[in-house]
Amino acid sequence: MAPKVDSATLVGEWHRSRRIRAGWLIAIVIGCLASSGLVALWSFANHDHFDLLDDPVVANAADRACAVASTALSTTQGLGRAERIVVGNAAIDDLVGAMGALGPDVLAGDEPGASWIADWRSLQGARDDVALAIAATPQAQLVVPLTADGYPITGRMIAASGASCEEAVTLAAAP
Repeated sequence: MAPKVDSATLVGEWHRSRRIRAGWLIAIVIGCLASSGLVALWSFANHDHFDLLDDPVVANAADRACAVASTALSTTQGLGRAERIVVGNAAIDDLVGAMGALGPDVLAGDEPGASWIADWRSLQGARDDVALAIAATPQAQLVVPLTADGYPITGRMIAASGASCEEAVTLAAAP
């Protein structure tokens, strides 16, 4: 004969099992939310900063290229302005060449890489314009090209590369 079970015991067991299931359900939901939050945090921490050379390969190449360019740009002080510009532009060619040697795939992996190089080319073009203008007007001044929103590209160049290239950018912008 089966043991006698009263209805109060059955109702109590049924409520207890529902509480356990509800507890598990809440734990699973909280676990899923926490996991989603961690994935979002990881994604944010590891995204490519659109305005900073943050790939170590690209950033290290920029540091080295800027150091070489800074040395070349700072050793032109005994030359005339037009000659300083020509020598400085050769240093910019070397910088752009060193960065281009990384290859398009590496540069594409670091958001501002290609535009940073384009800014150097644009600044170099403005330096060429000044070198030509000096023949007619010895006091001709460099006009730093502007970004699409009207700011000097030199600010964007320094912001992208950090302090390691600030000297090179500053020297290049003041021939």
